[in-house]
Amino acid sequence: MIRAHPWKHFSGSEVEVIAQVARYHRKAMPEMAHDEFKALNEWDRRVVQRLAGFLRLADSLDRSHIQHIERIVVELPDNRIVLRLEGTGPVLREVRAAYLKGDLVRAVFQRDLVFMFGGEEVIPLP
Repeated sequence: MIRAHPWKHFSGSEVEVIAQVARYHRKAMPEMAHDEFKALNEWDRRVVQRLAGFLRLADSLDRSHIQHIERIVVELPDNRIVLRLEGTGPVLREVRAAYLKGDLVRAVFQRDLVFMFGGEEVIPLP
């Protein structure tokens, strides 16, 4: 659908990046075995990986569709990405989903994900 739409303000390569971000925001991880991903230049592959990773996290942080999380502050200490979640809670369902869907962000940035809420780390148990 994204590729078929007659976009006026995006180039063909930009539309391809948008289409691939949409493709990878759910289940599959971007891989060189995927012809369309492989066809992108190196820069665009990195853009797709990063944006799809962030979109996966954002999508999962509203897993319950109740918008318990109203704000996220991101910190980058050492080899971690710390997401300080602010909102009305509870957030355990969202953090569980984000931890699972954070696979792409962890792989791309080579950092662990840490979720904080109310000044305490939220540890997503299986």
